[in-house]
Amino acid sequence: TTTTTTTQLFILMDSITTTASTLSTTTLPLPLTPLLADYAPAATSLFNNMKLPAAVVTAGMISLGFATGFPELPRETAANRHIFPPNLRARCESLKRLHIVVALVAVTSELITVLWAAVEVNQLTEKQFALSVSVWDLIQRDCDLAWSAVNSHFALGIIGFVAMLTLRAYVMLIAAEASVEL
Repeated sequence: TTTTTTTQLFILMDSITTTASTLSTTTLPLPLTPLLADYAPAATSLFNNMKLPAAVVTAGMISLGFATGFPELPRETAANRHIFPPNLRARCESLKRLHIVVALVAVTSELITVLWAAVEVNQLTEKQFALSVSVWDLIQRDCDLAWSAVNSHFALGIIGFVAMLTLRAYVMLIAAEASVEL
């Protein structure tokens, strides 16, 4: 019986050794605890990343929308009356007025972007915010309205800028007789 007991003991030890080596090479999932940190400087950087382009685009839009004359059709003559009929001239005058309205909305929207971003940068610099797990967590928790305003007004301003360019290009192409009226 001693031999049987010894044999069983060796089998048991071998089994324990095999199980232990299997456990040591197996990765067990560990519960992840988020690391809390101060993400206010990163959020400040994100707001500044929106503020500078909005300010630059605003300067360009002010020049394009108000300081530079809107393209005009050539002066009406007997030779070009069939090329630029009165209804086309009336449409181009309407587009000129529309251009001013679009420019006003687009510039205002970009200025709102700059204003919201500047105010939020000041808030992020002046106040102590609770630690968060990411910059996105901080923005969602403490800066959601400002972030939404900055992004939506920036996009609206860019759409307005593209609309201004489109209106100008349309009239310029017609005036150059490079395009037929649409």
